[in-house]
Amino acid sequence: MEIVGWGKTDKRNFKGSTIKMKGILEVISISECLRVRQQIDPGQMCAGGQTPQGSCKGDSGGALML
Repeated sequence: MEIVGWGKTDKRNFKGSTIKMKGILEVISISECLRVRQQIDPGQMCAGGQTPQGSCKGDSGGALML
């Protein structure tokens, strides 16, 4: 799965990226996801994994592509 967006690239900087960034994530099972989150709504899916990539503030509404 690939995510893209213009979100923050530094926790100390409030500005978003000036270029579109991307990251690769793995699909996570609902049971594994529920160990971390308290609720998953119907139609939602979880992604993550061991890579240090993910979405950040400013990426909301960005694409998630299979």
